[in-house]
Amino acid sequence: QGTLGWRFLFRGPVGEKPWEIALVTVDEEAELPYWAPVPRAHLAEVVRALSRSGAQLIGLDFHLDKHSFDARGDSLLRAAIQQAGNVVLASYLDADEQGEMVEIPPLPFFADVALDYGYATFFTDNSQESVREGKVASGVEGRHALSLGGCLYAHITGMSTGEIRQLPWSKRHQELPGWEHDYRQVIDYNGPPFQFYRRLDGEMLGGIAAFHSHQVVGLPVELGRRFFADRIVLLGSGLKDAPDLYRTPFFAEKYDFLRAFGVEIHAHFLHTLLSADKLSQAGFFLTGFLVLGAAFLAALVAVRLKPYWTFPLALVITGLVWALGFYLFQSRYLMLPLITPTVATCLACLLGLIYVGSTDGRQKNEVRDRFAPMVDKGQLQQILQQPETWSTDGEERIVSVLWVQMPERDYHASSARETVAFFQEAWEKLSAQIFKNGGAVFRYEEDGLGAVFGAPLGEKNHPLQAVLAAIDLAEAWQRFAKEGGGEGKLKLGGDTGRVFLGELGRGERLAYRVLGRPVGRARSLAQEQEVGEEIRISRELWQQVEEQIEVEIGSRDLESGWYRVTGKSASPPLGAAVLPDNPFWKYLGLDRRGDDSISEELLGRLALFADFNQRELRQLLPLLNHRTYQAQERVFAQGEVGSAMYIIQKGSIDILQEGKAGEPSRLLQRLGEGDFFGELALLSDVRRSAAGVAYEPSELLVLFQTDLYDLIEREPELGVRLIRSLSRIMGERLIRANEELVHRGARPKGEGEET
Repeated sequence: QGTLGWRFLFRGPVGEKPWEIALVTVDEEAELPYWAPVPRAHLAEVVRALSRSGAQLIGLDFHLDKHSFDARGDSLLRAAIQQAGNVVLASYLDADEQGEMVEIPPLPFFADVALDYGYATFFTDNSQESVREGKVASGVEGRHALSLGGCLYAHITGMSTGEIRQLPWSKRHQELPGWEHDYRQVIDYNGPPFQFYRRLDGEMLGGIAAFHSHQVVGLPVELGRRFFADRIVLLGSGLKDAPDLYRTPFFAEKYDFLRAFGVEIHAHFLHTLLSADKLSQAGFFLTGFLVLGAAFLAALVAVRLKPYWTFPLALVITGLVWALGFYLFQSRYLMLPLITPTVATCLACLLGLIYVGSTDGRQKNEVRDRFAPMVDKGQLQQILQQPETWSTDGEERIVSVLWVQMPERDYHASSARETVAFFQEAWEKLSAQIFKNGGAVFRYEEDGLGAVFGAPLGEKNHPLQAVLAAIDLAEAWQRFAKEGGGEGKLKLGGDTGRVFLGELGRGERLAYRVLGRPVGRARSLAQEQEVGEEIRISRELWQQVEEQIEVEIGSRDLESGWYRVTGKSASPPLGAAVLPDNPFWKYLGLDRRGDDSISEELLGRLALFADFNQRELRQLLPLLNHRTYQAQERVFAQGEVGSAMYIIQKGSIDILQEGKAGEPSRLLQRLGEGDFFGELALLSDVRRSAAGVAYEPSELLVLFQTDLYDLIEREPELGVRLIRSLSRIMGERLIRANEELVHRGARPKGEGEET
């Protein structure tokens, strides 16, 4: 019992049932095709062993339509089939180039010495090998083609398979010679199902005796006769045969069954033919009642509830219908509980699609018309799949904006047709670079173009996307100019920050617009260029991409400071050697350094993360960016708008109060490993009240405001807890600062003054 490993052998009452069929399974495994050399030689040994054991018939459920890679194995199998003289091989059905059904027989090399052959495919309308209609024969090229079970049955009952195959196929009249019952009887099951194993009194039939092929080869002749003498033995693939795992979807843990062998289907099909207890058809009224009732309930669920509720409830309805069918009809009615869920689901899907097509389809068409001019086809498909991006009533979001300023053009030097053609070609080439980097064009003008990154599709790395797009735009314009497409130099400006998104206009003339300081700032950085051919970005945008982009300082002004982009960084940041040498490595999300660079133990010691467990800390790790600073390198400047909080993983940082021109800076505090600063920037776009400078080579973990907002959208509970922890610590620091001021004010004059 422990060695056979077959679930049906001891399913029934104690004692073996006198079944006329036995199974022998071969662990073929998915990586060994039917014509591989190992199964052929082994099959020859099994066939010889079964022949010595006195098997009445041997059904070989293996496709022998090709030679294997080992001629010796083929020869051994052919000799074994010829010596046995009672082997029925397997063919299979397929569709030819015209879509007509044809039967692919075994090679004549094997078929000439075999007793007969029958198809092992149960063909369905969807052309999949899934047991749906277990018919004895199918119509192929106007004639009958016998199934493997039907062929074995014909030989047992003394019918001539040759005469059967010569009979013309008729869909209405399918009566064969020698049959006791009308051939029109359809044995239709998807199984064999649970009902197949029980009678009205609930007694389990037990299972078919099944053996592994290696056991059969090693059995003594006397013991082999005990199991196989005068029996029909079906030899086929085992549990590892990948297609067979899906040919019997009825089996599930719900019914205490595991998986089914493919050859077992033919065994039960043959047993049904040999059994005196034929399956009965269900009544029309009960069939219609269950089918239409289930369809109505499933359709009601589909049209009334949201999609994520529809599917599980439809499964519940299907399960109830199956259970009701089993309870009412038990083993006498097998077709009804199997076909009902399928028909009900199809009807529900049809009604649901009609409803969705009439409502959701119209809405998607409106969204398509709204966003199609802004994005490429790939982005448009993503927008259509994300309903949360459809809102245009007004939304506040942090994005990056890129403005492209065209060179001045003498319109009188060319015709109207040439001018329009120039702009169309120029905008097409430039827009392609924006789309390639994940951006959307929100404004076309005769001499300018506005692009937004991070909307309407939310992208965490939109600052880098904007700068990379600017570099690609500059290169594309140079190529365009060399090809004679245009003259002059392109001017580009970029900024990042909080904007308002929505549709502006009247009636049908609505257009998606981006409003806010970053739009005007990006436009000014582009239009204020005197010479052109520059990419100017704001200080805020540079801080987001400083490790990936090389820049030159253009202006140190706190209000209007900007940087000139000179190219992409030649090397990745410290410790990122394992990352791809590609400017898009951050865009792909690979900038998150993980546990190798970010100390989870360090985070656990911080008061900011004291209330988070290990699992939650691992969720927060991807939000942190690893940054390295050399001694005396500035982390941020006094007066600039903050956008991130910093955690010191290694080294120390000086917080300095910068004096006026010519005055030295005053050290306010020196922070070391485990300290964090700049947390107010996560909650408000305030200017830095002091500067941060590295006292020694340091490694910082940076949490950007945009990443925090993204966390709040994805994991609201976790994000709110992090903000609550920030607020608590800021409040404690404010209380301590207030107490210190009060304490200083109470001191006698001159006491405690700084020196």
